[in-house]
Amino acid sequence: MSMRDVAAKFHVNSFSSISEWVNKLDELKKSVKSDKKLKLESFTQFPELEKELVHWFTAIREQGIQVLRSTIEEKAKSLAAEMGLGAIRLWR
Repeated sequence: MSMRDVAAKFHVNSFSSISEWVNKLDELKKSVKSDKKLKLESFTQFPELEKELVHWFTAIREQGIQVLRSTIEEKAKSLAAEMGLGAIRLWR
C-alpha cells in the first residue's frame, strides 16, 4: 500500500506523519508484543498541553471534520497561552 493510499484510508493530510509512524514501526511492534505501552510523555515537553490538544483533536475528528496542521498549531498555541506556558516550540 502506498503512502498516498494509507493517507487516504486514515484521513491523514500529512505524509510526514505517516513517515514518522513507519520510522517508529519497530518500536511500536515491540511495545505491542511485550504488552508495554509506549511512554508518550517522553515524546513531549508539555504532557498536559498534549493531553488537552489530543482531547480537542479527537472531538473534532469524531465530528468528521478534517484538521489541518496549521489549525492544530493555532490550537496548541492558544492552549499553551491559557495554561500559562508562554511561547512554545511546537515541532522538533
